[in-house]
Amino acid sequence: MQMAYDPDLILTEEYTEAEVQNYTGSFCGFVLLNGSYDLHALAQRLQQNYGIAIQSNHAEEMLDDPNGIVHDLMLNVPGAMITISFLNEPIPDGEVEFAAMHAEWEGAKLAASKHRAHLMIAVLPDTMPAHEAGLLYCRILSVALEDAAVLAVYTSGTVLEPIQFCYNTEKSGNVLPLNNLIFVGTYERDGGMCGYTIGLDAFGKDELEILDCKESPELIHRVLYMCADKMIHENKSAAWYITVDVDGTQWEGRRKDGVMVEGHSLHLQPIKTK
Repeated sequence: MQMAYDPDLILTEEYTEAEVQNYTGSFCGFVLLNGSYDLHALAQRLQQNYGIAIQSNHAEEMLDDPNGIVHDLMLNVPGAMITISFLNEPIPDGEVEFAAMHAEWEGAKLAASKHRAHLMIAVLPDTMPAHEAGLLYCRILSVALEDAAVLAVYTSGTVLEPIQFCYNTEKSGNVLPLNNLIFVGTYERDGGMCGYTIGLDAFGKDELEILDCKESPELIHRVLYMCADKMIHENKSAAWYITVDVDGTQWEGRRKDGVMVEGHSLHLQPIKTK
């Protein structure tokens, strides 16, 4: 497909095969730590809480030994592969510190500056639907946060408070905790307030953007979260057009080149007021 570089040019072409393959439905995030982490205990908690078994024979042997040191786990879940790795070093290149600057949690900057190691956790679906994989990802992360070395969660481009992340997961039950999976950022430029999402690509969707809006940041957050929820739960295939109603105002999203996100995004704007 020919890419268009004019941000005002609406892209209505179908997704190419390469683009569809890029939307794999995988979820990956990090647990920020101030020291070492007991993967032995994490594996036991996952087995106890969710019946998730260890896949690696080597890991099983080490788990049988109370003195064994585990650095990597592969977990056996039907329809998906799950990997957990402990890295005894901070995430490089100031990536987390930059993300913390835009986080909503007040403690994000301090947590990012103090982290000295991290877990990398990935859920890679095969036949498992993306929404099930997202819920499983949140549950695994929540169990992983039950350790004294934990400082924060780094996922979907932002830094989240562990207590809030666990609360969101528990409160949601069998419903996706969107606040744990989708980050909404806002910024201002000459034309007005703008907003964008990070995290919808894991569900095989384009990210959302609002540009040069006269509305408040709070309303922009609501519109983007409501539209993200609709896109995920209606489970439509990746599309170039969507509408959502917020407080009697209809918002229309059309597929264009991304401004704050890579590739394409759905640009939302109000089109009708009742």
